[in-house]
Amino acid sequence: MNNSLNDSADELNHTSSTDVVDLENKLQKQLDNAELINTISRQFSKILPNEIDESINFTLSSIGNHIDIDRCYIVLFSKDKQTLTCTHEWNVTNNNTLSTTLVDFSANSWPALFQALHEPIESIYIRDIEELPPTWQVEKAFWRKHDVRAKLIVPLTCQDNVLGFISFDAITRQKVWSESDIILLSQTSSQFIAQALIRKSLYEKEQINKALLEDSLKEKEVMLREIYHRVKNNMQIIASLLRLQSNKLTDTVALEIISESQSRIQAMTLVHEKLYQSNDLAKIDARGYIADLTKSLAISYEQQQKVELKLAIDEAMIDIDQVIPLGLIINECILNSLKHAFDSNMKQPEIAINFRITEHSACELSILDNGSGLPDCLDTATSTTLGMSLIRSLTKQLGGSVNFNSQNGTEVAITFSLKE
Repeated sequence: MNNSLNDSADELNHTSSTDVVDLENKLQKQLDNAELINTISRQFSKILPNEIDESINFTLSSIGNHIDIDRCYIVLFSKDKQTLTCTHEWNVTNNNTLSTTLVDFSANSWPALFQALHEPIESIYIRDIEELPPTWQVEKAFWRKHDVRAKLIVPLTCQDNVLGFISFDAITRQKVWSESDIILLSQTSSQFIAQALIRKSLYEKEQINKALLEDSLKEKEVMLREIYHRVKNNMQIIASLLRLQSNKLTDTVALEIISESQSRIQAMTLVHEKLYQSNDLAKIDARGYIADLTKSLAISYEQQQKVELKLAIDEAMIDIDQVIPLGLIINECILNSLKHAFDSNMKQPEIAINFRITEHSACELSILDNGSGLPDCLDTATSTTLGMSLIRSLTKQLGGSVNFNSQNGTEVAITFSLKE
């Protein structure tokens, strides 16, 4: 554009006074065209995907007013190239619009135009509709019906793929486009409008894919909740079967084993119940889970002895792979305290459960009772009792370490790292 302006300036310096006005007009025309391109460029430079239509309409309006035409509109091919649809239109009078007529319009209805668009051309300039050759009779009839007298058509392409075209129509009078007008229209069509349409298409595809992904995730979420719900129900059925079986038993050892099994099932059932109710289907709120679990255990043994539970639980979301072994450990420790730590003469039996998150996402769990403590003969590292074996095995599953302290009651202290 700068070279063109310089050439015009040089030409102006060597021209007779009779041609000065024409050259000045030519130079001003080029300056105006350059300013319009800059304006359109700024319009498209900062737009968001959802603002593309508004910017295209602004561009059509700006071009229409700048080159003094009556109507300009964009027509795009469908993916299979079988139909055409008018997607954007500017009309100086808002009469005889094409946006309602050219919707899923058969591309075969305009055979000559269809063929011309797929040839290596920058534009199709129709100075007078009435002078079109017979091969264009179908197009001629349509354009005549819509009062077109002269027309300039610019293909919209991307990497040799014809997206559609933009048409500039003269309706109220005959229109002659200058070479600079044709260059202007070709530049704005290829540099801005075509690229904006491609960006819009990509954005729409992205939104469709995003919606499909969200629908898929929602469907999987519903399925996962249903799985959690069914697992919880199945576990409750197992617990009920054990309870029915215990009603027919008289052996105290067998009854105790079934009771402990029911407590372990309850600890796992509560996990799936929490997951079913949670917004996060992979993690559980530690504070709510531990509070409900300990409360359930206390109620189960309340008839034997009233024990005060003291909870100090940090807020944390724990992964399902960690919360099940964590719940089973808490279950075993509290059961052990309820069964063995307190004699009938103890006035204020207490169990304190502390769960703390350190700075580096390390978890410290402590279950402490004020009971009689562990027997001196018990080796916590080698004991083969089910409770001790479970605590050691579950701690290993958490990737943590466990320590037992029996100086003032019994304390089980476990440290492990939170799973990301």
